[in-house]
Amino acid sequence: ALVRRRLRPSQPTLLMFMWPRLLSDEAAPSALFNLWLVFCYTLFLPSVASHTSASAVALAAHRPPTTLIAAQRLHATALAVAPVPGVRSSHAPTLLQPRSGRNFRPVDFGADPTGRLDSTRALQAALNALLSVGSLKTAASKLASNITDLGGATLELEGEFLISQPLLVPAFFGNFYIMRGTLRASSSFPRNGVLLTVGSVDCHPFDARGLPDGQKSCNEFVNVREVYFDAAHVAAGGLLVACTMGATVADAFFYGFRRFGLRLAGGHEGLITQVWAAEYFWSEALLPSVIVARLNSTSVGVVVDSIDNVLSDVIVFAVTQTGVTVDGCCNTLSGVHVWNNVRAAASAVARSRPTALSDTAASCAARAQALAGGIVVGGSVFSPQTRLRSCYLDFNHLIVHAPSSLTVESSFFLNAHVELRAAAEGAEQAEGDGGASLDNVIIRDNLFAAKSTGGYASVKLSGSFVGGRRTIIDDSASSVQDAAWPALQPPRLKATRASRTLHLVGARRWAFDFADELLLPEIDRLSYTLVTDDESSFVRHVARRPIGTTAIVETDANVSATVTISVVQADGGSMWPRRAPPAQQHRPERDGRART
Repeated sequence: ALVRRRLRPSQPTLLMFMWPRLLSDEAAPSALFNLWLVFCYTLFLPSVASHTSASAVALAAHRPPTTLIAAQRLHATALAVAPVPGVRSSHAPTLLQPRSGRNFRPVDFGADPTGRLDSTRALQAALNALLSVGSLKTAASKLASNITDLGGATLELEGEFLISQPLLVPAFFGNFYIMRGTLRASSSFPRNGVLLTVGSVDCHPFDARGLPDGQKSCNEFVNVREVYFDAAHVAAGGLLVACTMGATVADAFFYGFRRFGLRLAGGHEGLITQVWAAEYFWSEALLPSVIVARLNSTSVGVVVDSIDNVLSDVIVFAVTQTGVTVDGCCNTLSGVHVWNNVRAAASAVARSRPTALSDTAASCAARAQALAGGIVVGGSVFSPQTRLRSCYLDFNHLIVHAPSSLTVESSFFLNAHVELRAAAEGAEQAEGDGGASLDNVIIRDNLFAAKSTGGYASVKLSGSFVGGRRTIIDDSASSVQDAAWPALQPPRLKATRASRTLHLVGARRWAFDFADELLLPEIDRLSYTLVTDDESSFVRHVARRPIGTTAIVETDANVSATVTISVVQADGGSMWPRRAPPAQQHRPERDGRART
């Protein structure tokens, strides 16, 4: 086909009759004769060529390949005559040979690397060719749960590819790479589809004994690196990795998704590192159409519906409804920066745009305030043992549902706070349960800074909490970031431990109210010291049982002294029995009916 495009109409016939002269040259290889036959074959016998290709496919079914290269050639031939349902491609696949036995390129299967033409069929053909490597390996070269080991086979994209249908790597394949390129959804891409799916949430693995595998992983050692996923505000998501053990997604960028950029569903031991995600770019945030679209957005940058994963160096930026959601135990987030600031964008539009847009922007801001979050843990599934270290919540919040065995350390909250919710999203606490217990929660060594809004609490409670065990919320700092706001108050640090010192002259009672510092409603433990000003004074003194967050120390005589007191909450239960709730009292209303 290349020769026919480049030669004038008179040249093919001339070249055909020149072959004896070409062969007479001693330097001409014998393969030149074969080249001449192929040329005549493609020029004059297209029907014979089609018949021969079909025959080659039929022959391949009866003659096993003797080499890996031969197998790939036969597989590519079969794919060329097997259409992808529902896909019409103006760039038909060709049968060029990949560069090596385990490296595959979409362009070798007819894909258009410029992104102008639909390459769905060619891309899926390249993926199928990659998966065919497993058919040449012995039964001994298997991963866990009978997963086919592809031996590091690699799909090297090396271009921008437009696709109109989701791409799929099925279950029970592992040890392969998809690298370096762009996948972009066309305008006809299914709105509920994902650009690339690896595995299946409905797979059922079995162990070596033939019994159901408790690990529930049907793919292993899957690597996606240096890929740009552009859902183009059409596709629901960029990448879905389902029921996979040991998935690695690195140096990837997700844009234009309507539901999620990247999702881990099931499986465990995944690594997500150096990943960017945004539903819209920050430069689009002030467009009226984007503000309207935000009203119904449910987008999430990274969704982790899985256990035992590590997210490191992940950035979700403006504008995305929620940065990261974690539903599953034992996940670690490190260096996660979320500045998916929907609220600020809406407020900016309300200030700078015409009045006609102000109501829309205000509605968007109100909805974002209620629904959006930077990082949301346990919104759907109880998610204990979640650890966040060195994260940056930028104008949005860390929301944790039913917190248990939670660690948040060395993180930065800019105009943001930690919100601890007693129940999961949409669930209500049982009436009369007395409140949730705050157990094994460590929130310490964090920095809370105010920029445009000040005076808010660093940690907030939503729902009813009563006590807890082995919880430490302390040792954080607060500041004002912007000196241009001189009247701005720094965030109010909330903690489960506090201490104060009070000096009184000629007093018998020292009262300490920790309501502005303590997180929970009651004090569980306290200790104090009393030091008199006069060395000759000797008085008896006692600490009274705290009332709520107020602690009192009394003496039996007037004395000038300094009292230092330390109080603790959620540290294994109260030193004293909790007070019974006050008895219900009834009083008549104006119409004579009783009200409780």
